[in-house]
Amino acid sequence: SLCKEIAKLNDVLESLVAYVGNEAGDPIGRQYCAMALGNLLADPENHESIVEMSCISALITMLQNCSDGRELEAGTYAAFAISNIATDCSYHERIVDEGAIELLVALACCDDEEALRHGLISLRGLCGTKSNRQKMLQKGILDPLILLSRSYDKDIVKEVSIILNCLSSEDENKEEISYRAMSTLISLLMSGDDNVERHSCCAVANLLEISDIHLRFIEERGLPPLVSLCSSVDEGCREEAMRALANLFFNLEMGEAMVKE
Repeated sequence: SLCKEIAKLNDVLESLVAYVGNEAGDPIGRQYCAMALGNLLADPENHESIVEMSCISALITMLQNCSDGRELEAGTYAAFAISNIATDCSYHERIVDEGAIELLVALACCDDEEALRHGLISLRGLCGTKSNRQKMLQKGILDPLILLSRSYDKDIVKEVSIILNCLSSEDENKEEISYRAMSTLISLLMSGDDNVERHSCCAVANLLEISDIHLRFIEERGLPPLVSLCSSVDEGCREEAMRALANLFFNLEMGEAMVKE
């Protein structure tokens, strides 16, 4: 394919990376260069050669421009390229060290749906590395996730549920997520989308591994939709709902509420 042929031309790749990182360059030209890099990075075989040309640093520079209120559309293409690099966990440390998490969280707060979508996809990719999950919470990712969970865009809501699932797997994150986003997760349990409900069930099951969270879940009226999802047509969703209930059954103080439902 044409992309494979272009990926062999080191001079062309170096020029693309250099122009993306040039803050004095033409904004439209930088957008097209970032788009080209994103398309090339969609093929994992191209990752190593392009990343070694300081591609991540150049893309982060473009994201910084975006966070300053300039070149918002360019930030979309930068996030698109980063999301493709982030499919490979071996590059996560480099991406995070360049300051990507804070910039991507900021992008997820913008008014442009395409930009925030690519920001979320990048963050979801970075969630694949365990050490990034607590950093994301510290950088304020919960606020945009809670807001975006109410989006009419099903793909955005799915990304939110996947990220909440990943974040909730870390014990250090569970108390804050349960305190600030429990009602959000319970709403997602009733979304009507199998993927969203499955990931939300998994997140709830993760949180309910901590017995101190059980009462909060019951008081937020999370038990009825959880019990309902034990009959979901989605096997994964049923399994996660059962796991969540099993975690509750270990707490004898929850027995009365469980039997009532």
